[in-house]
Amino acid sequence: MTNKHGLPNWARAVIFFVTYNIFIAIFLVVFYKVTFDLVFSDRSGNNIFLIVEQAIKEPEYSYLLAIQLFITALLTIVFLIFFKAALDPEIKNLLNTVKALHIIHFLKGFAISSVVISLSVFILWIKGEIVFSEANWPTNNTLTFLIIYVCVASVEEIVYRGYILTELTKSMGKWLSILISSLVFSLLHIFNDSFSLIPLLNLFLGGVFLSIIYLRYKSIWLIIGLHFGWNFTQGVILGFNVSGFDSTGILSWENIGDQHWTGGHFGLEGSLITLILLILLTPISLRMTPAKNNSQATLTGY
Repeated sequence: MTNKHGLPNWARAVIFFVTYNIFIAIFLVVFYKVTFDLVFSDRSGNNIFLIVEQAIKEPEYSYLLAIQLFITALLTIVFLIFFKAALDPEIKNLLNTVKALHIIHFLKGFAISSVVISLSVFILWIKGEIVFSEANWPTNNTLTFLIIYVCVASVEEIVYRGYILTELTKSMGKWLSILISSLVFSLLHIFNDSFSLIPLLNLFLGGVFLSIIYLRYKSIWLIIGLHFGWNFTQGVILGFNVSGFDSTGILSWENIGDQHWTGGHFGLEGSLITLILLILLTPISLRMTPAKNNSQATLTGY
């Protein structure tokens, strides 16, 4: 399938992926330089980008990460608008879907992922791999991490499921499209702290699960809710690291067991328990029945 420019849809997905990441990389260079000059100019060292990257992971400066991700989310919408004008007018459908905020779908996604990630913690606790230590209300960082996880979920789902996966499915089989987009999604985390094989598998299977749900229900807000609920619940509520990033949570746990089971510094996405749950979720997601009024919500051939 090609567009008015004679490009196959998979080529548009590749062009989008490359140009979008270059666009965001340029923004990050500017953001890090400005941030260093305004906030960290008194710190020693020549690699200002490394200094800012390390600093914004500290709880004291997490607000800078929230600002960075909020601007990234706005720039993603701007990029989609320009890409629509330059190469793909059909992006207007995705933009209209994003604009039509669907709270119910978002909350359903949040609830599903919260239950799954909480089940991982419950199993680890029953198994004796973790021990509960304390509970606190992190009033200083809750709003900051709320912004961070909403922006992360929105940007990643709009880009990797909303556009790239959709375009790939127009050029190749749905399963191949799911596998390619999920592999790209998981490899984007390769430079995160404590990244290893188990986190790679979990992120890949998580991408597969989100892709199946998106293609079945055609709801960008459902998978944004799933993604946000996964990160927010494990980070802010349960107090685990999220994909290698430190997070301040209401609950606190001590990892006393094997880090292959607990996830170690990477968090629950590095846990074998989470891997098992995600393996079980995939066939379950294939049996989920879309709403009857959604005529486009079936996966032919599954």
